[in-house]
Amino acid sequence: MKRISLVNRLWAALPLAFVYGLSLSLIPTVPLAAKMPASGEGIFKQSCQSCHPGGSNIVNASKPICGSSKLSTLAIFKAYLQAPVGHMPYYKHIIADKPALEALYKYCKTLKKGALEQALHNGLSGKDARG
Repeated sequence: MKRISLVNRLWAALPLAFVYGLSLSLIPTVPLAAKMPASGEGIFKQSCQSCHPGGSNIVNASKPICGSSKLSTLAIFKAYLQAPVGHMPYYKHIIADKPALEALYKYCKTLKKGALEQALHNGLSGKDARG
């Protein structure tokens, strides 16, 4: 039986280690150093604004945040965020942080229908986007 040296074993394992490391790097994560904003508006801007500017929905325009039944109660809002559908990402760090979840919920309740146009306008002028 041929004896394989330790160096040869390490070289043989290198491709597997590379693939494993690469696969871990593709998992979306929230950096540990990233601090969650204190306000509901800040959380919204950091986590929701890209798909829901002004409370709209650029992925499915017929399902905006504004006026959504998912905002009926905090419990319904939380349940939806725990099991989002479609392209909606899962934000475990928000759900696990009760003050952040409550702040985000309260902010989302302030968003008004038709706010997309206003958000786009206010984005250029720097004004508040709640209508």
